[in-house]
Amino acid sequence: LDGRQFSYLTVMSDKLVPVARTDAEGKPLFSLLQALQPGASSVPYLAFSHSMALGRLVEDHLAHNPHAPRLQRVVECDSADAHYEYVQKGLGVAWLPWSMVFADCKAQRLALAGDARMEVRFDVRLYRPKRRLGPLAEALWQTVTLR
Repeated sequence: LDGRQFSYLTVMSDKLVPVARTDAEGKPLFSLLQALQPGASSVPYLAFSHSMALGRLVEDHLAHNPHAPRLQRVVECDSADAHYEYVQKGLGVAWLPWSMVFADCKAQRLALAGDARMEVRFDVRLYRPKRRLGPLAEALWQTVTLR
């Protein structure tokens, strides 16, 4: 958005990380690093639809990443919660927010399926036009910017 017309507040920063369900030894069922080896098969990929900002972030990252493995799109949907369930069922690798999967990775229910080269950092921002808004919207903006 044009910075001359809009201002924003960064609510939080996070990163999308590729995760997979773990096996009995606590290792990911699918590994993006192994998929980079010559002759390796593609990894089942749980993709966000292109209409979602998270999906566009991941797709752009993969398109411009020389370390991107071969992926086979097996599921495409609009919900991070659905991807989270599909990963838990062992259907493939999904890029999910670290804030969403941290506890599962710590408990070894899920594991990182790639290294830092596969992470996608992002900010969650609240935008508003610089022009004056209605009283309720202005009060909300004042409340969130004072914290």
